[in-house]
Amino acid sequence: MKLLIAITFLFLSNSYAAKFPASKWTLTDTLSPEKKDALTHLLFDKDKPYFTKSFLIVKDGKIIFEKDNQGFSSLQAQKMWSVSKTVSSILIGIAQKQGLINKDDQINKFYQSLGKDLTITHLLQMSSGLDWKETYETNPLDSDVLKMLYISNYKNMASFVATKEQKYKPGTHFNYSSGETNLLMSILQKKVSRKDYEDFPWKHLFNKLQISSATWERDHSGNFIGSSYLYLSPRDLARIGFLYLQNGKWKDEEIVSKDWVNFSKNLAPAVLTTELKGKKKWDSYGAHWWLNTKLPNAGKKHKNAPEDIFMALGHHGQAMMVVPSENMIIVRTADDREDKFDRNKIFKILFKDKYVGK
Repeated sequence: MKLLIAITFLFLSNSYAAKFPASKWTLTDTLSPEKKDALTHLLFDKDKPYFTKSFLIVKDGKIIFEKDNQGFSSLQAQKMWSVSKTVSSILIGIAQKQGLINKDDQINKFYQSLGKDLTITHLLQMSSGLDWKETYETNPLDSDVLKMLYISNYKNMASFVATKEQKYKPGTHFNYSSGETNLLMSILQKKVSRKDYEDFPWKHLFNKLQISSATWERDHSGNFIGSSYLYLSPRDLARIGFLYLQNGKWKDEEIVSKDWVNFSKNLAPAVLTTELKGKKKWDSYGAHWWLNTKLPNAGKKHKNAPEDIFMALGHHGQAMMVVPSENMIIVRTADDREDKFDRNKIFKILFKDKYVGK
């Protein structure tokens, strides 16, 4: 009887451990040749109006497809652009778990120039109501984000954001803003010592997930540029996705709470009270994660993906997509400056019409 219990315990332990990648991912050849060929043509053909650097798929804790373009590697740290925002939000969730801050805290406690109704939740859900223009190459002269990152306010980015006027009531208007993430990272800096802040992403997240490629730039005030300047290898980025696929746990340790993970995936209320036009009509957003929620009069943005998918997306085509329905993580790094790539084509290849209408 004791032997049977021991064998059962060993089996369960090994089964549980197998869910999580070791220091190196396990590779397995389980994706069909037809899907491999279709993905290769879609992502890597030279005649496409976009350039894919690296692409990989993790399913059931193992890499089932991986391909790099010349000069790039999924083992190489690459600029994540706004995927950095998602990782920043995880750090805020960790800080809440440690009792350092709370998502209901008023920003006025840290920046008195901002109104008392503005909270950390509003920043996470991109609904601060602050007057902010998130334009890039298409409109550089009227871009707050370019002014913040490059022109005149790069020395203390959060202080620049704190000067913006309140255009809408907090929580009522969705407006994607790199400034809001940098404000969040500054708030974290104000709650810990300088040394603890510098170590925070590594001590409480990267090292625990055995991420070794991370580099994160800071502005002149020492604030992590949480909006844009995290560098990770695609394989290490997949570990971030795997953490959320496991509801914030890594092996037997809770890194960030399940409640925070669920909060991150809940639709920001301001999305439903904001008139989104053009391509943005289908945008759905949680707390620093993009969603695939069915919206009234719009439906899902990615019709061939399940509604439970959630994504970390960045400028020029960076993407990490977590698909709980399939126990899958998809990572793509790219140089797609004209935004020509359609992510739904990946889902069409992988899932066909399985989730259409669902």
